[in-house]
Amino acid sequence: RECDFRDPAFAADYLPGQFAGYKKERAVLFYLDGDGSLLHRQTAMSSEEDAVQLSMRTVLETAKKVGASALVIAHNHPNGIAKPSGADLTATARMREELQKEGLSLLEHYIIAGDACVPILGNENPL
Repeated sequence: RECDFRDPAFAADYLPGQFAGYKKERAVLFYLDGDGSLLHRQTAMSSEEDAVQLSMRTVLETAKKVGASALVIAHNHPNGIAKPSGADLTATARMREELQKEGLSLLEHYIIAGDACVPILGNENPL
């Protein structure tokens, strides 16, 4: 299957395997060009079970460096609950706003728990 991170079916097939076996939260950022092609992949690890911190400065610098126009983010919930937390929703809204200020799009933020892959932006509870 073609690598299209904008496609929820691709994300559901691909992303859970990227987090298998991790007992602590981690986030993976996919930097995409205007056609949705992958330019760069960046992983942020956490020393905590239930949180991962992303530096917006680093995200923006990386996006500029690789020439990205959009991002897709995925992070795992090691507790097995594939439901966005309040902190997930707040962080997603903040990131989308910061990216938009720089002319970038946040296409999706996926929560991964086991084999489940839940989109936040495509969820019934939009930000």
